[in-house]
Amino acid sequence: MTSQECAHKLVDKFYSEICHLIPVEDGNERSERFRKIQPIAKQSALIAVNEILKTIWEYHFQYDYWQEVKQEIEEL
Repeated sequence: MTSQECAHKLVDKFYSEICHLIPVEDGNERSERFRKIQPIAKQSALIAVNEILKTIWEYHFQYDYWQEVKQEIEEL
């Protein structure tokens, strides 16, 4: 999986989970819902990747890959 694919997958997973927590309001269009939830999903994914980076930093295990994933999330 490329770093870009992983970035999208992580954000999508958080987006999906957040959608289950936030009720749909009557007349709330899909694009408006996306606009509200996407930044939260993106920030959640960044928090997760930062935790991974902190954990693996001392082991230097796949650090560059996760740095790329973080960059891809930031560019979404």
